[in-house]
Amino acid sequence: MEIPTSTEALTKLLRSKGITTSQIIEITSHFDELDLYFPNKEIFILELIQDRWNDQKLVNFKQDYKIWKLYNDMFSKVTDDTLKKKLLKDLRFVPHLTKALEVLDSDISEILIELERLCVLINSMIRIEISAENAITILGRTLSLIQRTNSNHENLVHQIINLTDISNFFQVTPKMSDCYCRELLLPTVKYIIKFGSGLTILSEFLSKFLFNPSMDTVQLLESFVGKNHSQLKSDDCVLIFEKSIQSLSKQNFSLLEKIFTVITSTQSQLAPSLLKKLSVSKKTMSQEFLDKLLQESLKDSKYDHSFWSLILHILDLDVEIGIQNFNRLITLVTEWKDKDVQSVLELWDKLIQCFINAREFLGFLEKVQSYCGEQKESSIFLLKDSTFSSKISNNVSTLSVSQLKFTITNLVDRILETFSENSDISGSVLRLILKGLSRLSYISLPELKPVVSKVFEVQANHPSKLWEIWYLAMEIYDDIVPLDSLESIEKQLSLFFSLETKPKELFYYFFKLREYTTFDLVPLSDALLQFLQESTKETKRVVLKDLFSNWYSLLNSSFPRNSLERLTSILVSDEYIDLLNEIFMDDNIFEEPNVIYFLVQKLQERFDQQESVLQLKKIPIQCINKNVRIDLINSLSSKNAITKVDIELIGHLLSNPTFKSNIEKRADSLFCLLSQTTDKLAYENIAVEKVWKSHLGQMKEINSIQFIQDGTQFISNAMNEEVYNIVVFQMAFLALKTCRSNVLDPLKIDFIGKCLKILSEPNINETTEIIWFLRALYHIFKLDNSYISKDKRVHQDVLNICQSLKNSNNEMQKELLTSIFLLYSTTYEDKLEYLYAHYMVLRNWNIESKEILPAIEDAISDTSKTNLMEFNQAFGNLTFSFGVCESDFNEGLIELYRVQIEHLEKENNIGTHLFVRSLSEFYTNCENFRNSRIPVLQLLTTLQSLLVSKPWLFSQYCIEMIFPLCLKLMNTFFEDSNTNDDIFISIVKIISNLLLAQGVKLTNRHHLMNCFLCICLELIADYRNTHLSSQSAKSLSRLISNFVEPSSSGNTYSNKHSNKNNLSSTIGLQKKLLRKYVPVLLIKFIHLSIYQPFESTARKELVSSVYAIFDLISQAELNMINSILDFAGRQYFKSLYAEYKKVGKWDAN
Repeated sequence: MEIPTSTEALTKLLRSKGITTSQIIEITSHFDELDLYFPNKEIFILELIQDRWNDQKLVNFKQDYKIWKLYNDMFSKVTDDTLKKKLLKDLRFVPHLTKALEVLDSDISEILIELERLCVLINSMIRIEISAENAITILGRTLSLIQRTNSNHENLVHQIINLTDISNFFQVTPKMSDCYCRELLLPTVKYIIKFGSGLTILSEFLSKFLFNPSMDTVQLLESFVGKNHSQLKSDDCVLIFEKSIQSLSKQNFSLLEKIFTVITSTQSQLAPSLLKKLSVSKKTMSQEFLDKLLQESLKDSKYDHSFWSLILHILDLDVEIGIQNFNRLITLVTEWKDKDVQSVLELWDKLIQCFINAREFLGFLEKVQSYCGEQKESSIFLLKDSTFSSKISNNVSTLSVSQLKFTITNLVDRILETFSENSDISGSVLRLILKGLSRLSYISLPELKPVVSKVFEVQANHPSKLWEIWYLAMEIYDDIVPLDSLESIEKQLSLFFSLETKPKELFYYFFKLREYTTFDLVPLSDALLQFLQESTKETKRVVLKDLFSNWYSLLNSSFPRNSLERLTSILVSDEYIDLLNEIFMDDNIFEEPNVIYFLVQKLQERFDQQESVLQLKKIPIQCINKNVRIDLINSLSSKNAITKVDIELIGHLLSNPTFKSNIEKRADSLFCLLSQTTDKLAYENIAVEKVWKSHLGQMKEINSIQFIQDGTQFISNAMNEEVYNIVVFQMAFLALKTCRSNVLDPLKIDFIGKCLKILSEPNINETTEIIWFLRALYHIFKLDNSYISKDKRVHQDVLNICQSLKNSNNEMQKELLTSIFLLYSTTYEDKLEYLYAHYMVLRNWNIESKEILPAIEDAISDTSKTNLMEFNQAFGNLTFSFGVCESDFNEGLIELYRVQIEHLEKENNIGTHLFVRSLSEFYTNCENFRNSRIPVLQLLTTLQSLLVSKPWLFSQYCIEMIFPLCLKLMNTFFEDSNTNDDIFISIVKIISNLLLAQGVKLTNRHHLMNCFLCICLELIADYRNTHLSSQSAKSLSRLISNFVEPSSSGNTYSNKHSNKNNLSSTIGLQKKLLRKYVPVLLIKFIHLSIYQPFESTARKELVSSVYAIFDLISQAELNMINSILDFAGRQYFKSLYAEYKKVGKWDAN
């Protein structure tokens, strides 16, 4: 638009009624460009905007966020405070803001930002008078707008609260509470749901206006829920109830019940979740209300998830409800067990828990007996179905010994009196109680033995259902069977065989009797096989597991061979063979020859099944007959596809060579075995290696000599064929790998020559085969490089091959480079630094150190023995690279350094000095290795071992430098890490080993230990930032205990000069010195415990080291500590010392 060129025309345009907000914005944006005199233009614009804002009909000025921004910008340019206050007093801000919050519908975020700026200005300049109703309305509408954004605008809320002074209303009136529920309650709830409860003042308002004791909370909520029914969601209702629980005391049961009713009247599905909130809060409702709720739920129920959840939460809140409504609830369990098993099981478990929590479990057993006696068949599953009955037997241990005596006696008496259906129920309950006795302590069981023994008073002509009870009693007590029961076995067996159905426990009973006396098990074994044939898969699993886990000796000695054979056939079938995993965990089963014989036989028949092969591997070689091994080896080696598991089993079977199997007699059979393996181009094959190793180990035997000659001839002939077969080379490699003599030297020369020739040929394209040849040569040279030193041409051949091989595939390229480097390292004779450079580049290409570091180790080891000068030169260059190495190569540098220091020897004086210098360099530059955590951890482990194995490396200077190095490492690696236990524990172990092996060098350096330990205590106390767990505290506690309990192991002088027949007086002197220093640790521990408390688990670990300090110090140190501490410290010290005297101090009694 065209802007007037005179001030008069411009002001007239701006004051005109027809001007729009966008035109005002455009004009003001060009104020600085206008060539006219317009003094106090900011004041003019502010008065103009205020005039429009004061007119409640001009909503467009209230809706445009740019007008708000313009007002704030102009206001900030006014410097006269008096003028500012006058302007703000002229603005009718409360009506303006109330209307603006009502009409805003776009650019919400931008307007809220400008509103916050304006509120800050107003709050800093003037105080606005505002009624409570307007204040509540403004805050409510502000929260409603904030919910339409993605930011919580917490500062704006605080500014609005300050502006309206809503938090300082002294007295809350019914009118204010009604206004709160109408205008502010719903926005508050929605705000908390979306942004969390960080603004605690909103929760305070809720308590102040809604839950004020002088207000009718229920009426307010009824009105609120009625008016906002359509806007209330489940989360909103749950939050209101949570706030009700928090705000109302435990005595306000009735009020909480009414609120519960109000909320659930609109959303009945919330009842379970509301009760759960109540349960978690440790508050409850009146029993009458809960009982009424339960009755209503049972009366009008859809039996959906909400119904079951509601029932469970009611029982959680009041166990008496469950006890009083036992019959209705157990009827519910009976009627719905087939319709909703999971919910019914949860209800059954909760019902039992009600009686247990009320210490009425005995009453529960009586009620169950009574109910099952009345309902007969429909309810007997509660006592016989293990899914339900196990809940009872698992809780038998909650009964006292006297209750158990009473119950067992009554049940036995009922069984003895009559054999009706009721006695069957009594027997079922007795069975469950006897099953549960296994959970009792060994102290309680002897007291119950006389009572339990009464179950044997029933004679053999009584019903067979008692046999299971007898079996359970025999499982608990070994010597409980009376003599007459053993004498009437024939009658019992006769009655047993006449039964139509035979539960598995009856078989177990007779197996138990067989442990007491001898009788023929042949008829019983036939019945058992018949039982298994008719049983379900689940029952078979249980019985087979029990038989072969508990009665394998009985099966071995007393079962007929044909029955045992049939049993093992069932066991190794596809459905049950996995049971062997658990059965074989007991090594004693391998002592039973008959059982193992049939197991091996049946597994051998299924040799083509991988699961059978896996189980055969677990059987000790001594348990497998030689002929069986020969047949099994021949069978496995003749398979078309021989898996890795098959090879491992053959290797297991060849642990004791047979020299009779095909692969042990003929080289061509061994070749066929390798040809059929599924794991091609491997560098190991335990079966082939054991065959060669066995023959090479008995060179004087004619058969072995013949096999070696035939084998080498077979391999040589095959390698000389025009088209090579890599399996032949693999066979040659495995033979050479196992040979530790010169017997196969001709084969070795031939193998190396042929490999180098193949690798030199341009037509070899299979990268996997190239890699295999390279690795095979590496392993052969690694075992014996004498051939290389004799024939210098090999060096050049290897170098030429390494330079010529390339591959475009990225992953294959890594494999190829790794293999080239490994082979290259075996023939390398130049300076170590060049080899180090290759290694660091390969590591930078993400090739794993475990692949290539062994080659470096071999090169370093050889150099340390043959060229000490070259070794030290490489070590020196490594040392001085710490400060200049690029970060990409840091991991490789640390790994090389670790390997180098592992090969330092005592005779290498220069290397020893370089070691000290290297630690100094590492200390100076350890921040550079922040991203090399794993290599640094490995270096720390190496330093731990060197402190013990090579103590001569560590001079006094070096020992003292280790302390700041360790602290600097912790400071470096603790930043931006979620777990630091690994670093902390490794460092503590270094100091611990230093104390153990180099303790004499710390005799007058206690300040170093004190400083280190105090800092460690601070780090553990600051666990939220350092992320140290109780494992670190445990490690530190062990170090402190070692420090305050010195031993002579680290004291060289006392070891050399002390008299073995006298106690070392040096230890006493060390303790006397220590007493002056360790109080610092105790004071630090107390200070941190008060002002920066340890995590509970960490304190539990550290307290044992505190007890060790108390053991060391005398009364003088105790008095000194007490005088240093402040009042809080002295109180804590007093309780800590009392705790020590009670549980920490050694007592001869």
